[in-house]
Amino acid sequence: MAMKRAFAVCVVACLAMGAFLVVPERTSGASTLTLSRLYASGDDLVVAWSRSNDALFSSYQLYIRASADPTYGAPVLTTSDIEERVCSVSYYTDWQGHLQTIQPSSNYVVFVRDNDWLGHSDSVPQTMSTTQNTSLILSSATGVSVSLAWTNPIYYSSTQGFSTSFLSYDVYRKVGISGTYQLQAEITNGATKDWIDGAVSPGQTYYYDVMQFDIVSWTGNGTIAFYDYHITNELQVTTPSLTVVSPNGGEQWQAGTTHQISWTSTGTITSVAIKLYKSGTLDSTITSSTSNTGTYSWTVPATLAIGADYKVNLSSADGTGVSDQSDNVFSVTGGVELTSPNGGEHWIAGQINSITWSSTGGGSTYMKIDLYKGGSYLSSITPSTSNDGSFEWTVPADQAIASDYKIRIESTTYATIADDSDSGFTITGSITVTSPDGGEEWAIGSSHSVNWTSTGDGLGAVRIELYNGTSLVYVVNESAPNTGSYLWSLPDSVTAGQNYKIRISSTADGSIYNDSSSPFSITAKSSRGLAATISNNLVIVGVIAAAIVLALAGLLLAKKKKKTPSQAESKKEELPPTPPKA
Repeated sequence: MAMKRAFAVCVVACLAMGAFLVVPERTSGASTLTLSRLYASGDDLVVAWSRSNDALFSSYQLYIRASADPTYGAPVLTTSDIEERVCSVSYYTDWQGHLQTIQPSSNYVVFVRDNDWLGHSDSVPQTMSTTQNTSLILSSATGVSVSLAWTNPIYYSSTQGFSTSFLSYDVYRKVGISGTYQLQAEITNGATKDWIDGAVSPGQTYYYDVMQFDIVSWTGNGTIAFYDYHITNELQVTTPSLTVVSPNGGEQWQAGTTHQISWTSTGTITSVAIKLYKSGTLDSTITSSTSNTGTYSWTVPATLAIGADYKVNLSSADGTGVSDQSDNVFSVTGGVELTSPNGGEHWIAGQINSITWSSTGGGSTYMKIDLYKGGSYLSSITPSTSNDGSFEWTVPADQAIASDYKIRIESTTYATIADDSDSGFTITGSITVTSPDGGEEWAIGSSHSVNWTSTGDGLGAVRIELYNGTSLVYVVNESAPNTGSYLWSLPDSVTAGQNYKIRISSTADGSIYNDSSSPFSITAKSSRGLAATISNNLVIVGVIAAAIVLALAGLLLAKKKKKTPSQAESKKEELPPTPPKA
């Protein structure tokens, strides 16, 4: 502190010379002054000089001006010490009387004047160019500490008769732009050129500067000429921080979908790690390291368990030691997408069809499937089936034919996980010819059963047709009851052939029809067949005639019995009348 006080006295002495001294210029016996530039830093000029004769010394005066000023103004130093031939300048008064500070990277003109009984003489003016201030640099900044370091460009050449040593450093800090600088540390070891501030908070902005104290001594007699201080450049440091923006609470992200994890940061953070927590416990690492761009595209795993207790945690992956997590929980929901029937399909009553879907979100183990018609619930297809993406459904054979059906699939655990067919699908009927179905031989004039099966409620009556190849030959029945069987007597108008098929179609919807699987044959009437037919007909005629004869005989017999008296009555009529008794 004694050194600091001595320096303060020196500075005050330099500033006290506010009036320009007018001294007559020496006319004879003049001493010769030599001005040497010793040092120029960003906030300080150190000037040294010497004289070459033994003229009676009275004083020295040092003058300085900025190169842009028209005159020097007042001297910055006046001394009567013949040994004091060095001066450090931080301030000067310009020609208008304004107090000025030495500025980094500026030019200044200086000269020294000596005064004795003969008058005065001046050194040759020299220009001194300042450098930047001593550099204060940031070594590292984490969420809990700031590491500072500084260079030390102060140098005095020993060939000029001066030496220098560094005594101490004072570190100052202010918090925020509106704060005030406070002393944080006094470093007494001049060889130390770094310091760590371990009392910082993440995301806060701090300002630092360092004051360096040094001693410049005159080596000719070993006495200390002065000591000086230098202030480093002001260094702004924002400590690293991370802040999760999304998801930050309340979001609902469906498993299998892609979302943007976003955050803000301060300070220098090169990369971050992102982790997923569930109920406060680590669930998985989303990424161990990604560039600190502020966003990360995350596809929520399709199998991630459904829940409303998730949080995202961000942490620096570069050693800066900061982290943040969602302020509140967000939800991971499941989803299901019905893929078939999804609209436009035609499913036949009585047949098996696959209801298919895809789902996301772990925990939705079973699904229920319902049938809707015209937007209204119709029936349950299954109350519970494994969530494996497929269910084999046999459409009921008697299902009403219509085109406004939809399927709804829903989780048995989470009612919100559900999906419907996008558009209506059709359930249609079917007809299958079972006889004749190929290979049969039916003779003209004979009678045979045309048989079929059908599904779907709403087919109506059926039309039965005979085809030869692709050509319609004969309409067997225009509208026969849909009973599954029809007795057909092959007419004489049909021509014998081997390429016949029966077609049966719905009269309500002609698109619903079926043909014999393979051709059958129609053959001509044979004599054997004709005799058999005649014989059968004669038998039938005989049976009918016998029935008629028997019926007539019965009637005649009944009539005869009604008109003929009984035998007793006949005998009674033949006896004479009995005479009366006397």
